[in-house]
This record gives sequence, structure tokens and C-alpha cells, in this order.
Amino acid sequence: MKIFRFVEEYAFLSNFYPATIIFEGIRYQTLEHAFVASKTLDKQFRKKIAKLPAKDAGLSKAMGRKCKLRPGWEEIKIRMMKDFLTQKFNQEPFKTKLLDTADQELIEGNYHHDNFWGDCICEKCDEKILGENNLGKLLTELREKLKGNKTNVSTVCYTAHVCGGGVPSEIHSGHDSEGNGEGAKH
Repeated sequence: MKIFRFVEEYAFLSNFYPATIIFEGIRYQTLEHAFVASKTLDKQFRKKIAKLPAKDAGLSKAMGRKCKLRPGWEEIKIRMMKDFLTQKFNQEPFKTKLLDTADQELIEGNYHHDNFWGDCICEKCDEKILGENNLGKLLTELREKLKGNKTNVSTVCYTAHVCGGGVPSEIHSGHDSEGNGEGAKH
């Protein structure tokens, strides 16, 4: 079986679904908010995104199309998405819900022509353009790791505080010895 769209009972798979994500010490309302913030080095832009409520994930995505991209964004965007997905799906109830999808193929079907993260199923794209479905692939990879691991899957922590500073471990993990989140893992 396949899950073709991240809506209704599978809405929790969507990056727009409310979930606390912390990126470089700032709390975001959805994974989409955090991902958009990670596109740029502009601290003011990031704070503006962080203030948006979860229901405005679409607005944050639109704002992200207009921001000044950080150097090397194309080279790191998949890694960033993977790390944010790991952070989200280490939290409950997301972890259990993802595991409950069992072995179903996860396809981020959409109508907004996103054939990089998903597979657009509009009349213009469907059957003519094969979407890469990178989001579905990353979710499937994460689900497989979670199946084999009774605890959480580690991820890079991008928060700018020392672990134990009041942020629950299920929300984030990983600091280097300096506490600056430069790619160290727990």
C-alpha cells in the first residue's frame, strides 16, 4: 500500500503540521517554519518566522522563497530537512504514528508543482513529470531507523545552548563539546 498525500489521517507527516522544532536556540511552530529559517543567515528574518503561528506554515514557505539564501544552501538542504524530520519524529506522538505506517510507501503528493520534495499530481505534472519525492524518501529512511532502535535516532543539534538547559531531550539532541551545535551527535 501507499500513502499518496500527507492529509487527513496522515497530516502529521506534513511539514505544515504543528510540531515544536528548535533551530539554533529558536523555537519554531512547525518543521516548515524551521526549514525556512534555516535557508538564511539573517537573524531578523528567522525571528520573524518564529513569531508566525503554526497555521501560517504556508506563509512561512512563501516568505522563504523571497529570502536571501545562505551560501551553499543547495548542498545542505537535504541534510537540514533530514535533521528536522529526525527532531520531529523523535517526539511523541509523531514517532508512534510514523511507525504505525508500517511498510507503506510514503509519497508527498501535492498540487503545487513540488517535484523535488514530493510528486505533483496536478493535471500538468501527473504522468509527465516524475517527482523525486525526497521528503517521502527521508521519512521512509527515518522510519526504518526508528524500527531498529528502541530509543531515539540521533540528529545534529543546531541550538545555541548547553544541553540540559530546559529543552526536553525528545525535542533535540546533539552538541559538540563547545555547545554550539556544529555537527556533533549524541
